[in-house]
Formats: sequence, structure tokens, C-alpha cells
Amino acid sequence: MPRPLRILVITVAHPPLDARIHNRQIRSLLERGHEVTYLAPFSAFGVEPPAGVRGVDVPRSVGRHRLGPVLAAGRTARRLARHHDVVIGHDPELLPVLHALARPRRGRRDAPAVVWDVHEDVPAQMEMTTWIPGPVKRPATAVATAVEGFTEHRLHLTLAEHAYASRFAGEHPVVPNSPRVPAELPTEPPTAPGEPQRLVYVGALTTARGIEEMLELVRRLPDDVRLELIGNAAPALDARLRAIDDPRLDYRGFVPNAVALQRLSGALAGLVLLHRHDNYLQSQPSKALEYLAHGVPFITTPNPASAALAESSGAGMVVGHGDVDALLEAVLALRADPQRRQAMRVAGHTAALARHDWNTQGREFAEAVEAWAAQR
Repeated sequence: MPRPLRILVITVAHPPLDARIHNRQIRSLLERGHEVTYLAPFSAFGVEPPAGVRGVDVPRSVGRHRLGPVLAAGRTARRLARHHDVVIGHDPELLPVLHALARPRRGRRDAPAVVWDVHEDVPAQMEMTTWIPGPVKRPATAVATAVEGFTEHRLHLTLAEHAYASRFAGEHPVVPNSPRVPAELPTEPPTAPGEPQRLVYVGALTTARGIEEMLELVRRLPDDVRLELIGNAAPALDARLRAIDDPRLDYRGFVPNAVALQRLSGALAGLVLLHRHDNYLQSQPSKALEYLAHGVPFITTPNPASAALAESSGAGMVVGHGDVDALLEAVLALRADPQRRQAMRVAGHTAALARHDWNTQGREFAEAVEAWAAQR
């Protein structure tokens, strides 16, 4: 085991308790004995820094309001980076800050190892971003592509998806959004007489992720099935969801990932209704992997990566984009066939344990960070 490292983790856009950043990467670094300082918008999300890290509050970057938070985080990061061996940034808007931190300061021969963790297909994401004016999207996407090429020659990169590798000239470690898979298939809690069966959705709530289809599904569900929505929503959508008075909808808003995962066991199925966007076509949805890990079958749209996971795991059902009739039919089929659902539970957990377990991949991520620190 290498000596303990001092690691600075920065996000201005993600929730501080984001599953990838906190539950996976930071926890893996702490488990290896490293010290972590975490710059994140704790106040903006109303949460405290997690146990075991030194938390530093920074403003939140959202919509068009990004420059101020990035500048504020940059000032704090420059002050702290000199005392750290590694810096890991999680947002594209932080790239100017990360490039500055990678340059040795005057009077010093070294700088921290600086890592950009690539969460998304950034050019594709810009195409579907609503706050960027339409005429600006194409040149902005071209700029994002050029910046990525410039960045990979100056910073270390980790990629959330194998599909992202084609955007870069060199080879970079792939750090997938895999869950920590229980060694044994979770036992389902008993259902009280008369208690409705649950569908679940865990993740950000947006139009592109299928919220309208889910709300239409709620209107068609039988009285003995309800949909539990767990995730962060923009203020207007949050208010709309809270105003819905329907016992078949249980909207819980954002909760920490560890709490959300406790709600999975016993669910009839999990939903993954991503639309057909370039940013989603080859992305293996982390929520589907979390469903598999906890023995929950999932229903997904036919984006290639999602459909491939449904087939390879034996635990997914595929319905057409926007086809709420087929979605309802899949739900009712699972409700009517407990034996089929149980077989899918077992197959999904087995596949997750064999191929998608963060308990293995988290160690590989930490070892990559340690190797970069040793090369300083």
C-alpha cells in the first residue's frame, strides 16, 4: 500500500452526495487510507460534508450562472492545491481551473497530479442543454470538442463509459458507474396485506429522462401499483410533482444515494426511460446497474447500451420511446408472473456481481490515482 495521499476533489455542478463522486470515488480513496478535501456546493443543496472528509463550501454552478461559482472555486482551489498530491475535478466548466492547477507554481518544481473525471459526452450534452441558445449550440459544441482534445494532453483523464474513448486520441482508464453489489441476492421485505406494489425510479428527473412518460404511466396504473420517484428535479418540475394528488405517485425528491438504494429492495421493477439523445445512446445507465445489484428487474427504452444490458443480464424488458401502452403492459406482465420476475431478479444480481461491481472497480480507480501521484 502506498503512503497516504492528500487528495482535493472539486465539483460546483453536482450534488455533494452524488453517487459517483461521493459514494464511489471518495469512499474508495478513504478506504485506501488517503486524506480527502472536498470542495462542493454543500449549502446550495442543504447538506453537510460527509463523514471522513474535510468539506469546503463553494457556490453552485447551474444554468447560465456558472462563471461566478467557477471563479470562486478556482480561488479556493489554488489556495488548497499546493498542499495536496492529487486534484480531481468533475465538471467541464472547471477545466480552466484544472489546467491552472496543473502548472507548477513559481518557485516550485512540481504540481499536483490533476485529473478530469469525464462524466458525460460533453459535446452531445451541449446539444441537448436547454439554457444554451439554439444558434450558439453548434459552435459551442465545436469548442467543447477542441477543448477536450487540448485537455487530454495536459491532464489525466478517467472516463465514465467505454464509449467515451472514441472522443480521445490516447488511452484513459474507464471508471464505470458501477454500484457496490451485495455478495448475496437481497431478501425482499414482506408486503403487508393490501399494500400496493411499487415501481421505482432513482435519478435526475427531466423530460429527456422520461418524466412525462412516467407521469402518464401513473395515470394508467391500477390502484394496487404505485410509482416511487426518487431524484433531483428543477424547481418548476419539483413544484409540479409535489402538487400532484394521486395515491399512485410517491414523489420523494432528492435523497442521498445510500438512502435511495434502501428503497429498491422489493420493488416490482425499476424504470430507465432515457430518450433517444446522442448523450444517452451508448451510455450504460447507472440506475439500471443499481437495480440489478439489488435484485430489481428493469424496464428500459431501446437505446443501444440500455437494450444490450437488458439482454446480457437477462433482467430487463425493452419498450419503445414514448410508448406508454407498452410500458404499462410490461409492468402488468411482471405483476402477473412472480416466477418470471424472480428469475430476472436472480439473473440480474448474478450479472451485476460478475461484471459491474464497484468493490472491484473502485480499487482499480484508486490504484490509477496512486500511480499518477507517484509520477509527479
